[in-house]
Amino acid sequence: MAMASNDFQLVVDRLDFQQRIGAGVLLFEDVNSILNIEQVLSNPIQEDFYSYPHMNMNLGYSESTFWIKIPIVNQLSQTQTINADLKYPLIDEVDFYVVNKGKIQSTLKTGDHLSPTSKSFTLKNYVHQFSLPSGSNQELYIRVRTTSALSLQLVISTEMKFVESLSVDQVFDGAYFGLAVGLMLYNLFLYFLLREKIYLEYTSFVLTYACFAFCLSGYPQLLFPDVTLLTERGVYFFGVLTGLFLTQFCRSYLITPQGLPRTDRFLKLYMIGISLVFIFEIFGPLYLVVGLNSLVIFSGSVIVLTIAIIRQRQGFGPAKYFVIGQGVVILSVIFTTLSSQNILPGYYLASSFIKLANGFELILFSIGLADRINLMKAREVQLVKKAQAAEAEAARVQKVLLEAQVRENEQLDQLVRERTEELEKANKRLEELNTIDELTGLRNRRFLNQYLPTEHQRAFREKQPISVLMFDIDFFKKLNDTHGHQFGDLCLASAGSIIRSNLKRSPDVAIRYGGEEFVVVLPATDLQGANIVAENIRKQFEDNPVNDEQRTVVMTVSVGVAGGIPNKRDNHEGLLKEADDNLYKAKENGRNQVIYHSVTV
Repeated sequence: MAMASNDFQLVVDRLDFQQRIGAGVLLFEDVNSILNIEQVLSNPIQEDFYSYPHMNMNLGYSESTFWIKIPIVNQLSQTQTINADLKYPLIDEVDFYVVNKGKIQSTLKTGDHLSPTSKSFTLKNYVHQFSLPSGSNQELYIRVRTTSALSLQLVISTEMKFVESLSVDQVFDGAYFGLAVGLMLYNLFLYFLLREKIYLEYTSFVLTYACFAFCLSGYPQLLFPDVTLLTERGVYFFGVLTGLFLTQFCRSYLITPQGLPRTDRFLKLYMIGISLVFIFEIFGPLYLVVGLNSLVIFSGSVIVLTIAIIRQRQGFGPAKYFVIGQGVVILSVIFTTLSSQNILPGYYLASSFIKLANGFELILFSIGLADRINLMKAREVQLVKKAQAAEAEAARVQKVLLEAQVRENEQLDQLVRERTEELEKANKRLEELNTIDELTGLRNRRFLNQYLPTEHQRAFREKQPISVLMFDIDFFKKLNDTHGHQFGDLCLASAGSIIRSNLKRSPDVAIRYGGEEFVVVLPATDLQGANIVAENIRKQFEDNPVNDEQRTVVMTVSVGVAGGIPNKRDNHEGLLKEADDNLYKAKENGRNQVIYHSVTV
C-alpha cells in the first residue's frame, strides 16, 4: 500500500478547469463499513489515507466502504462553483462532504437506491456542486459503497467546463439512441412490408442492446427510481437478452441451419442455456449474476464472430459485415477489460467506445441485411434466367423492392432529424426550467448571475444605459410569523405577479434574488425611466392588498435604484451593490419608498 502524500492537490487556476481523478488521489478503505465523516476527519484515520497508484480507479468487487479525499484550492480572483461529477451511475451509496478547516460546509447523500430528488441535479450521474471562494483551500470527501463492481470515474470541474461536458454527453447519448430507434423503426417497417422474420429478429436485437446501454448509462435510476428490479438488475437482464437475440439473429443471418447444421444445433442449446441464466438473474445473488452476465456477453460475442468467420471462408459474402461489426464490438470489450485493469489508459472512454462500437455494428448489420437480400435476389435471378418466361417478372419485383428500400432510407433520415430536434428542444426546456423560481414564476439568482454580466457588457460596448432595481417587502418576516408561511408564500407569489406585470419589454427581467428580495434588470433604460418603473411597482403593491378567505394584508416595498452608462466592462457587481445600498437607505428613511442614484458603473 502506498503511503499518503501531501503533494496531491487540485489547483483551480482557470475558468475552464477540469481534472479526471486517478493516480495520486488519497484513498481509505473502511473494511467494516462503520465509520462516519466525523470519525474519518479524526487524526488517526487521516493517517490511514494512502496515495492511489493507478490511473483508473477500478476497485473491483468489495463489501468495504471507500473514502476519497481531494484537497482543492482556488487560485482565481473570484469564487468558483465546483462540480464533482461521479460518472458511474450503478453505485448503491454515494456521499459527498465539503470540509473547510475541519468543519463540514456541505453534504449530499445519494445512490442508485435513492430517488433522483436526492441528487443536486436531475442527471444520470452523481453530481455535487459547491462554492469555492477565491484563495480558499477546502477538502472534498466522497464515501462510496456498492454490491456491484466499483468503478470511480470522477471528474472535478468548474461550472463552465461542467456545462460544456454535459452538453457533449447529452448530444452523444441522443445521437446513439436516436440511431438505435431509427434502425428499429426502419427494420420493423421492412418486416411488415416483406414479412421476413430476420428483420424482426434484428429489431429485437437492437431493442435489447439499446435497453442494455440505457441501463448501463444509469437512465432507469433517473426515470424509473421506484422500479427496483430494473434499477438494480436491468443492465444484467438486457445484457443476457442481447446475447439471446444476437445468437438467434446470427442463425438467421448466416443461414447456419443449411450452412453449418451441427453448429446450429449447438447454438440452439446455447440459447436454452442463456434463457436459464435469464431466469436465474431474477432470483440469484448479485455477485453470481454479474459473473454470469459477463460470461454470456463475452462468450456470445466470440461464438458468433467465430461462426461468421467460418461462413465467410465458405464464400457467404454478407458474413463479412458480421465479422467486421462483431470484431469491433469485441475490441471495445477487450479495451474496456484491459483499461479497467489499468493495463491500458483511458477507461473513462470505455462507455463511449462501447456505444460507438455498437452503433457501428448496428449500421453494418443493417447494411449486411440489404447485402444479404441482394445476394439472395441475385441467386433467384440466376434461377429465374433458366426460365425465360419469369425473367421480366423477377426484374420488376427486384425494382419494387429497391424503390421501397430507398423510400425507407429517406424516412430513416427524417426520423433521425426529428429525434435530434426533439432532443435539442428538451435540452433547451431543461435549461430554462433550471433558471425559474417555482414559487413566483420569476427567474432565479442563477439566471441573474448569467444575465446581468452579459447585459452590463453589452451596455458598456454600445454606450447605452442600464439600470437595476432592488426590492424588499417591508416587514415580511413579521408578516410571515403573524399569518403563517402559507400566506407568506401567497404574498411572494403576488409580489412576483405585480413585478412581472410592470415589465413590458422582452429584455426587462425580474428575478427572485432571495427570500423576500427581488431584482429587476432594465437594459437600455436610464435612471429616470428606471425610477418611473420602480415607483409604478411600489404604488401597485400599495394599491393591491393580498387576501385569502381569512385576511387581507397590504404589502409595501422599499426600492433601491441604480443606473447609468457603464465606463467599466466588468463592474456589474458594483451596479448591483449600489442598488442594494439605495435599498437600505429606503429602509432607513421609513420604508415604502424609492431611493435612486446615478452611479459610475
